[in-house]
Amino acid sequence: MNNSVKHDRLKFKIGSCGRMNFFGLPVAFIVLGIINLYFIFITEVREKQIVFIIGFIGCLTIGVLMYLLQLYRLRYKSFKLNRDLKDFKDDLRDILIRNDWEIDYDNNKFMQATYRGSVINHDMLTFWFTKKEIRWNVIRHPWDNNSIAAIFTFNSKGKRIITKIKDMA
Repeated sequence: MNNSVKHDRLKFKIGSCGRMNFFGLPVAFIVLGIINLYFIFITEVREKQIVFIIGFIGCLTIGVLMYLLQLYRLRYKSFKLNRDLKDFKDDLRDILIRNDWEIDYDNNKFMQATYRGSVINHDMLTFWFTKKEIRWNVIRHPWDNNSIAAIFTFNSKGKRIITKIKDMA
């Protein structure tokens, strides 16, 4: 995950397992739409063509909208830091550990943590540190192997801990 942290968003390499898990459902809908397009051209009965046209438009639209939603979720949000960065990082580690978060990566530029307090909730927090601003992101962990949950998650645990962290900053 170290290579996936960029200055403005999280990024997964094309063909990686994380990308397939995070974008699997939108890509499946886009592929299904393309398959419907193929059947439009080989079907000679007009009534069946209309069904495939509706399937093509519906699947392609849903797939593109879900893909754009997932791209939006990868972008960072930010809040201002009103205290020393070193003290903030120490307090951040304490809050995460006390609330059942496991810190995966921790270095000078960023920190990633995964929620381990539940079997079904696998939120992943990413913090990008600058001197006066903290950029953060919360998504479903891409190694969770659940593309459907990555689309329909609310990231409730991650958003709750972010409000605590913002109050601390």
